Amino acid sequence: MQAKAGVAGMDILLGNDEAAHASIDRLIADFNDHPTLPQTLFRIGEEYYNKASQMENKGLKTESEDCLQNAITVWEKIRSIESTTIYPAHAWYFSGFAYKKMGNYTKTIEYYQEVVDRWPDYQYAWSAQCMIGECYEKLITQGILSEGETEPLIEQAYKLVIENYGDSSLAGHACLKLAEMNLKKGLKLEAAGYYEQFLTVAPNDSRVKGVKAKLGKLDGVTK
Repeated sequence: MQAKAGVAGMDILLGNDEAAHASIDRLIADFNDHPTLPQTLFRIGEEYYNKASQMENKGLKTESEDCLQNAITVWEKIRSIESTTIYPAHAWYFSGFAYKKMGNYTKTIEYYQEVVDRWPDYQYAWSAQCMIGECYEKLITQGILSEGETEPLIEQAYKLVIENYGDSSLAGHACLKLAEMNLKKGLKLEAAGYYEQFLTVAPNDSRVKGVKAKLGKLDGVTK
């Protein structure tokens, strides 16, 4: 199996994408029941992902996006394989990240939502949950969705970061996002609550001083 995976990897490096995908399909056909097949497929997808980074560093945007799409195509093949390993979750998380790099925020949300729904305890689920909120914000900026229809989805995404992943490094970020959203709506008491929660979950954050200053201005509201 590793020898055949190596052939696919060599084809990727040489730019022989058609041959690479043919090798991958043969690999799946020959080793469909092998317990390490999901890991092997994920590593092959990484070959494309790493090549995409190289192309991006060279300023070759189209070539980079082609490699990212090829990585996603490989990772999606893991969907049909029964596995209790971490690699299906890895495949979906990094596919979402690849779509994010390409600016396809609708697909990013789709993949990240599947991550948090299917693997809520996955090691990067907290990141996926927070990125859902950020991608909805991007869709508003792009004019694809309206602020009115999307704001509740953004708010829900950030609330779930705090509720489900309150000990993660992005919990404080989610608190600030919710505080700003409430301030924008004129809900100063709610905003102050999220600022105070930020100080609890992220006491060592570099933004603590600024948040305390904002709370000072809202002091009359909170009393």
